[in-house]
Amino acid sequence: MKTRDESSRVTKVCFDELKAHWFWRPINNCPGRFVLVNEDPCLPLVKLVPNIDEATDHEIDGNRDKVVVLPIEGGGLISYIRSNGTVLHTLNTDAGFMRKLAQLGIEGGKPPG
Repeated sequence: MKTRDESSRVTKVCFDELKAHWFWRPINNCPGRFVLVNEDPCLPLVKLVPNIDEATDHEIDGNRDKVVVLPIEGGGLISYIRSNGTVLHTLNTDAGFMRKLAQLGIEGGKPPG
């Protein structure tokens, strides 16, 4: 299993770099969406990308997890922070990112061009 530590995290924040740097599994029936496969269930977003200043936190009605959204070149990251401290990170293409944001009722989140 391919894993990374903080010293080897991605320095260029774009879809292709994150996809190549970490191990992502496609999400069934969700084209353009991938889930991070990692040994650390509490891995914070800042370990994946060097700068999370543009990340936004969202409390979604009917969703028990806090949702963190970070647009990146070529798509975006959507992370779900559970009440027990574990985190599920998803990497999304532009289309997958916008589709999931719409499903969650989150407006904006347009990836930087």
